[in-house]
Amino acid sequence: MRSTTVILAALFVCATMAKPCYRGCSFKLCTGKTTIGKGGDDVAITDPICLADGTPVMNVASTGEAKINGVTKISEYAPAGLKQRFSPTFFKAFGVAIGHEHLQQNQGDYIDNMCVAVPILAYCTVDANKTMVNHATSATSDCIALRVALGGLNA
Repeated sequence: MRSTTVILAALFVCATMAKPCYRGCSFKLCTGKTTIGKGGDDVAITDPICLADGTPVMNVASTGEAKINGVTKISEYAPAGLKQRFSPTFFKAFGVAIGHEHLQQNQGDYIDNMCVAVPILAYCTVDANKTMVNHATSATSDCIALRVALGGLNA
């Protein structure tokens, strides 16, 4: 009985790890990962983006301002102790992926382990005839949700 409980607990942990932190978005990372880590500044640091049905996005032309937990604009996120607010363009698209600007002061301590929803405003896919199709979006569900995993690292 104990081994069954351990196995079920392990399965629960594995199943919940791949779920997005905010469920209101219609885009995902193609690999199924749900986090964005610390990488280079102003470069893509996630895996490529796909539509929810798995269709690869060939290019993300424009993103909007990220929202913390899908609600608070990142530029308005101002917890006590944050020394410098985030710019509205802190999270943005780089080709087919998402990246972020350079962390300033103690921003890493305040964004680590937060859920961000980055609006996807314009993107391209390839149709069945191998023709590029441009899409402009405006629905609130046209976003990608990611958990920030910096490990408390700052600039």
